[in-house]
Amino acid sequence: HDLHAIAYDGIPAAQIDRADTMVIAPGQRVDLLVQAGAAGAYALHAAANDQGYPSPTGPLAHVVVAGDPLSMNLPTALPAPPHAPIADAELTGSRRLKLSTIEPEAPASASYPEFAFMVDDMLFDPNRVDQRLKLGAVEEWTIVNADPSDHVFHIHTNPFQLTQINGKPLPAPLWRDTAVVPRNGSIAFRSRFLDFTGKFVLHCHMLNHETLGMMQVVEVE
Repeated sequence: HDLHAIAYDGIPAAQIDRADTMVIAPGQRVDLLVQAGAAGAYALHAAANDQGYPSPTGPLAHVVVAGDPLSMNLPTALPAPPHAPIADAELTGSRRLKLSTIEPEAPASASYPEFAFMVDDMLFDPNRVDQRLKLGAVEEWTIVNADPSDHVFHIHTNPFQLTQINGKPLPAPLWRDTAVVPRNGSIAFRSRFLDFTGKFVLHCHMLNHETLGMMQVVEVE
């Protein structure tokens, strides 16, 4: 059964992406169309994925196809996506954030809370505002991963247009609110801060990393 992705992170896609496997990082979401095949039971599996350390594998679900077949074609095109691309002329600023980790000297015997996961060499402090923006800002951010394993960048409230991975422009920018930051690599994205003021957070969506400090407060004024 092929997977036909029509939206990512709740944001409708510009085109249908067809695949038989798909990488979905912690916190990411994908809306899929699947056209049922012949009657029978089918397994949905977590496939191995190298993220700097082994990923979980094994069965996630069983799908049973039964009953009389119904004729229904998959769509050949999607409506126009909700967000227009962010052009160079629209940008009002830029920032660079670094994700990094301090490991204990003997990690094999250390307990996990001895690790420190940081943004810009700082642990999370809910009483500190780390990124302050004016309402109406349109910015380009670069997120650098200084670690030998992946991190997963997520920001609340405003989606972003992913434009580069490891310094290389994507053939077509992708609208997301969560993205994998490759080990010893980077991503770049553009985002509009147009509708909401107040405080929210950005963080690594690998929850143990977030819990141990890899999070910041963002405030739009």
